Amino acid sequence: MAQVFAATISTGIVAAMLIVASRYNYLLFHTAAELASIVAGSLLFIVAARMWNIFPNTYLMLLGVGFFWASIIDATHLMAYKGMGVFPDAGTNLPTQLWVFARYLQAAVVLVATLDLPRKRRRWWPLALVIGAITAIGLASIFEGWFPTAYIDGHGLTEFKKVSEYIISFMLVISIALLVSKRRHLDSYTFGWLLAAFTLSVMSELAFTFYVSVYGISNMVGHLFKIAAYSAVLLVTVRAMITLPVAALKTHARICARCKAIQEDDGTWTPVEKILSERGVSGLTHGVCPSCFRELYPEHRDLVDGG
Repeated sequence: MAQVFAATISTGIVAAMLIVASRYNYLLFHTAAELASIVAGSLLFIVAARMWNIFPNTYLMLLGVGFFWASIIDATHLMAYKGMGVFPDAGTNLPTQLWVFARYLQAAVVLVATLDLPRKRRRWWPLALVIGAITAIGLASIFEGWFPTAYIDGHGLTEFKKVSEYIISFMLVISIALLVSKRRHLDSYTFGWLLAAFTLSVMSELAFTFYVSVYGISNMVGHLFKIAAYSAVLLVTVRAMITLPVAALKTHARICARCKAIQEDDGTWTPVEKILSERGVSGLTHGVCPSCFRELYPEHRDLVDGG
């Protein structure tokens, strides 16, 4: 509970600082906001990938891959933003196209990952390469002029941009519905924060459907919702792949001497198989160790003693 409170307060402080920055210089706000989400998305992937061999979690790994490639596109979006000077002749259309593409990619990965829940995968990198290839193709289509126009200077958002935001929101709503239908595969903490993250993402997309200026207030609100959504997913990933495993190593667990169920903090007893499954252990099967085999089947002990 203290961790949740600290994370919420920290996010609120960051949001307040960004709002103050926007009043001073909106380009400063946008740069800081995008960097915050880029760092969060990258950390999400790094944590999930680094801990994969120890505590594999397919669902969070897929989300990490999607958020990582979306962060790559967001980094390009940041450099292309009006006033940055990296692409001075591109105007406002280029960063808007990059934003739309990043959100499409992110929403698609969230949808596929949630649809795939609770399937366990042995490898994550093939999917990462596929998403990376899609990212490269999308970026090439934007810079080659094949991607639909998203913003017209002096006019505002195009119908493609507005419709895209609604489509992306709809994809996220479907993901929310799937998440609710599969909540039995997630603990309450993970479910609650992911639900909050996806809901905030929908609110972020809707905020981007009616702004006229890239320096407008709805643009600012959309970025703040995005940061909050990324922070929520990062919080879930760190807890599942670092905090819980480390805590398990530092504490004593009360285990049933007969069925091996483990007593939780609230007093309930949970089968060890379920706990391992929630920690991301895939392909869980049962067997008999050599010592127990000798005790249960003394007439066949030569099978384990090498006789």
